[in-house]
This record gives sequence, structure tokens and C-alpha cells, in this order.
Amino acid sequence: DEIRPSSYDNFCWGEIHAGKPLAEVNNPQLGQKGESGWRTPLASKKRRVAIIGAGPAGLQAAAVAAQAGHDVTLFSRSTRVGGKLNWEIALPGRGEYHSLIGWLERQARRAGAKIETGEPADVNGVLAIKPDKVIVATGSHQRRPDNFTGDGIAARDWNPQSGQERAKGTAVLFDMDHSAATYGVADGLAQRYSRVFLLTPRTQIARNVNYCSAIGVYRRLYNAKVEIILAAEPVRLNNSVLTWRNAFTSQLSEIDDVALFVWSTPRLADDTLAAAFEQTGIETRRIGDCMAPRNLFCAIHEGEAAAITL
Repeated sequence: DEIRPSSYDNFCWGEIHAGKPLAEVNNPQLGQKGESGWRTPLASKKRRVAIIGAGPAGLQAAAVAAQAGHDVTLFSRSTRVGGKLNWEIALPGRGEYHSLIGWLERQARRAGAKIETGEPADVNGVLAIKPDKVIVATGSHQRRPDNFTGDGIAARDWNPQSGQERAKGTAVLFDMDHSAATYGVADGLAQRYSRVFLLTPRTQIARNVNYCSAIGVYRRLYNAKVEIILAAEPVRLNNSVLTWRNAFTSQLSEIDDVALFVWSTPRLADDTLAAAFEQTGIETRRIGDCMAPRNLFCAIHEGEAAAITL
């Protein structure tokens, strides 16, 4: 129950294949000197710490800060911890991280961190506990595609469990993200819609997936008969017709009978609350996507680093 779960996502393999040092998503000590006997160092001075956001970054920061001996309160807007990782594990083929959320929560609670769920944190509510330091891990959101008009939905707002029956019409996924989670969305759309298009402005897909996993992405999409259109940018969706342009020639083309348009785009930090705390003068640190939207590896490693340097 206390053993750190491994995630079989080829991340370690991908780092080595790219010529980088050995690294693991959920073990910041892997490959470091003395890793097998490493324990969180005890803090020389106990501090009261408020952490806002119970995604992977916030959970890791809470667990490590509590293990170091600090008085930690973790605030979660949702009734369950995990943040957007809960969305990802609900996608086809992405359930690998389910055990990680449970393990991080157990580590935080066993170390004595208090976890407040189901209420959005605000400045006054957090300051009521008189924290010495605030760590903000409020995540990010995907921005709307530039110069696109018409209805659609961000991939991270699409519910992969919203009905399993076959849907009518065509689904179109616009991919600027190129992550494994995005192709989990493509897999989910292919299970529900009889025709799926994947558009990307790049000249190939899966650029942010390690090579070994990218082969699996191509295999799944081609087997599901997902129609991949490269160098494509959406222009508008009107009366179920999606117009897109070629990124090099600007030539326009159309996709008919579009029932759903989903975009997976670069993310913007949800840092409004962090800015509000900084204005109070209290020592504040942003971590994870709240500082700069990146991947799960960065979120967990950054959460640990923030806790150790309290």
C-alpha cells in the first residue's frame, strides 16, 4: 500500500531514447545518488503552509511538506483530489495513473496534511489559517484556437464518460498539443463516432509522445480509420460544415456533417489566485501548470522541489 506505483507509459524509455538522463514521472529521486535510502529531510523550522490545488503538483507538495514536518493544509475545489489527471485516466488507454492519485493522497494524509475538498479557495479563506507560505497549484486551461469562429469544446472539458452509445455525425479533433492524452481523446471519439478527423497544423502527429508510444498512437488511429489531415488549421464551423485551411497554401477545404469539434491547444496558466496572494505580501510560490503549463513529470518534480525548499 505504501510502495510507490510504477506507471507503464514508456516515459523512462523515451527519456533514454532521446539521450536524456534516466528519469521517472512520479519519482524525482530516480537516478540520483542515494536514491534507494532517500527520505524527505526534516525542516529546521516548522512552517504553516497552505497549498491551493490538489492536482499532482499540489498533492506532491503537500505530501513532502508534511513529511518534512510542516503544518500543511491542501485546498481542493473538487470533491476529489487529482485535478485534470482524473480526466485523463478516464480516457481510453490512459488509466495507468489511477493508482498514482491514490498513492499521492495516502502519502499526504499519512504525513499529517489536512485536505479540504469541495470548496473553491479564496484569499480570505486561506489567510484565515494564517499561513507562513502559500503554494498555488491551480493548473491551466486550453485556449480557443486563434481566428476560429463557431462552436466547439476544449479537449480537457470533453467528458469521455458522457454516454457510450454511438453518436450521429462526424467528430473533428484539432491537435496542437501532440500529447498522449490528446490521442486518448481521439481513441474515445473513434469509439463513439462513425467518422473522425484529426487535424494538426504540423507536418506529423505525436511530436510530444516518446517514439515507442507514438508507434502505438499511429497503429490505433489507423486501425480505427481516423482520417489524419496534416498542415491544417480550422477556420469556422457553420451549419455542421467545418472549413479548414492548409497552413502552407491557405487553400480552403470543408468537412461536412460535423456534430462535434474538439480542440486540444496550448494551455494558459490559471494564475489569477496566485497573483491575488502575491498582492497581499505573503510569500507565494506557483508550481505546475499554474507557473507554466507543461507535463506530469514537471508538475510532480516541481511540487517536491517547492516543498523541500520551504
